[in-house]
Amino acid sequence: ITTALKLFWGVNRLNTRGLAGLLSVWVVSLLATAAIWSSFYPELRQYWDEYPAKAEARRGLDRYRALVASTSPLSDAQANDLLATLAAEHKRRRAEDDRFLTYSYGGPLAQLEYEEETVRAREESNQRVVASAQSYLDAQQLALMQDSMARYSTRSHAALQSRRERLTGGGQ
Repeated sequence: ITTALKLFWGVNRLNTRGLAGLLSVWVVSLLATAAIWSSFYPELRQYWDEYPAKAEARRGLDRYRALVASTSPLSDAQANDLLATLAAEHKRRRAEDDRFLTYSYGGPLAQLEYEEETVRAREESNQRVVASAQSYLDAQQLALMQDSMARYSTRSHAALQSRRERLTGGGQ
């Protein structure tokens, strides 16, 4: 572009605004190219849609592997099955996050209700993961998973109850 400006319009030097304008045109064209590519390559769009769920599932699998490492390590087949279960559940939960948008953030109590609903949804999700994992995890692995999920629920409910008491003045 700068060569064309020099040849056709006799511009010898560009000032900062000119360079910023050229950079802006370049960035916009780069974004347009990415948008066109994503429409022409459904695999790319699928990757961008599935990546967050797979990344979260991998983190969950790593935490679970560390939990069972000393007592009953996962086999590769079990790890793959659990990864697929977790990824599917994270995708499903992400799709259902729209139901939480109905909460108006009108105050701290509304925020607390939102967080309570989020914890309930997470517990339901954990129950679905356990139900699915029964087919490929052994009894000890399943018990460790359920225990870990129960501890999460207990901690979450205790923290929410403590916040509710602070917000409402301790029930006075």
